[in-house]
Amino acid sequence: MHQRSPINLVAQMQAAALMVAGKRDPVVGSEQTERFITKAKDLGKNIDSLIFEDEGHGIDKWQSKIRHARRIEDFLAEHLVAIAAIGTG
Repeated sequence: MHQRSPINLVAQMQAAALMVAGKRDPVVGSEQTERFITKAKDLGKNIDSLIFEDEGHGIDKWQSKIRHARRIEDFLAEHLVAIAAIGTG
């Protein structure tokens, strides 16, 4: 598990990433996502995040769904060309 844990693989990130988490997630505590984000930023990785205060493991509220979709749209508009280049490189 240690070898496959995302927190131990952050240094291998090659593309921009968008991390999404809910503060009320009983499955994957938001502190795990926040630790990953912090470590990625410390390593100079291109990482963006969207943390919902009132969501859990899924996104249930319609307002959150719209915010989530918009952030994905913005993220892809900004990074899609670079992400595609890594896949062909």
